[in-house]
Amino acid sequence: MKRTVAITFGFSDLSGAAKMGSHFARHFRERKIHVLAFCFNLERSDSGELAQRLSAAGCEVIDCGETISDFKIKIAERVLQHVKRSQAAGIISLHQNDVKYAAYVSWRAKIHYVVSAQNMPNFHGNRFVRTVKNIVYKMIAARRPSLIVATSEVIRRHYHKAYGVDLEKIVVLPNAIETSSQINRTPDRVYVDFEKSDQINIVNVARIDPQKGQLQLLEAFKRLRDEHAKVKLCLVGDINPTAREESKSAGYKYKNKVLSYIKENDLKDHVKLMGWCDDVPQILASNDVYVHASLWEGLPLAVLEAMLSGLPVVTTDCFGTLEHFVENVNGFMVKAGNATSLYHGLSRCLSMKQEQREQMGKANQRVVIEYYGVDKIGSQFARMAETVFWSSDTNCENFTD
Repeated sequence: MKRTVAITFGFSDLSGAAKMGSHFARHFRERKIHVLAFCFNLERSDSGELAQRLSAAGCEVIDCGETISDFKIKIAERVLQHVKRSQAAGIISLHQNDVKYAAYVSWRAKIHYVVSAQNMPNFHGNRFVRTVKNIVYKMIAARRPSLIVATSEVIRRHYHKAYGVDLEKIVVLPNAIETSSQINRTPDRVYVDFEKSDQINIVNVARIDPQKGQLQLLEAFKRLRDEHAKVKLCLVGDINPTAREESKSAGYKYKNKVLSYIKENDLKDHVKLMGWCDDVPQILASNDVYVHASLWEGLPLAVLEAMLSGLPVVTTDCFGTLEHFVENVNGFMVKAGNATSLYHGLSRCLSMKQEQREQMGKANQRVVIEYYGVDKIGSQFARMAETVFWSSDTNCENFTD
């Protein structure tokens, strides 16, 4: 009987968690392990690339149809039957919406369960609904998983403090990116419509959402613009088109606040909203500084991608510390949710000579290539899960070498 694992892809695009999941799946296949990839919302136009990537790696892609925001027993039973027929040794969830399905299947099939904790759990609805969701999540997180793989120490501590998970069941393994996709910086400004060579272009890549801190960034940028007339800001991203209606509504309200702030503070000629773009690596390469303003996060792929593009980085401490990131060598880390702190970090970066910023960017490329390549991290994750699924010894100390 071939060895089999199951992975749930609650959001079948190639953003954060799903992108990492596709890398994990590929590394399972390289270890001769069959992968059941349960994909939801595959009918979306941007979901095809994920399915193609999984199929190309030799995974068995199973279209689960609709979204999984609300638990539906019919969908859970369907996943369960596939898992039982394939005699999968374990199941992996990639997103907080996947947890209830993966936990149910692991309980009914009596198999191991690994949580890939990409981000801080965040629940929507009124106060009562959020409280109930949090209680249910706590019950699942504390009881069902054999292992939780957190992307940062901040996430690890949160699962321990908020959900009572034993620290021995939680390991930290950072996110990673494909370093082979490196695009060197270019003076070509076509990608951002800011074409004057003496300008300093700052770029941020994130969905428009209160979590991502665009309003705090704009507040910081306004002060920066008052001191540096030739500075420009590119905001790449938009609201999440696949979010639940309540989340989408909140996203539209936040976007309107962003647009109002730009108009009321006369920033229209200095800020460009680019929406969702397919050529993000090229956009990054044509800018001068990357800024990440999130209030909370796991380990943002956007930061790693900007570093690989050779940009100096100003980021909030939303994910704690980034290993091998040295202050004033790779960039600047500032306090999350604090526009003044964000302004000071950007101001320090802009006060540097261009040659100094370029040296920062080169240092960032070296860090990502050496420590955050997807082949290294993906292989480590597959090894961890393999040990959990096919060994009685799941002590996390065995995974940290």
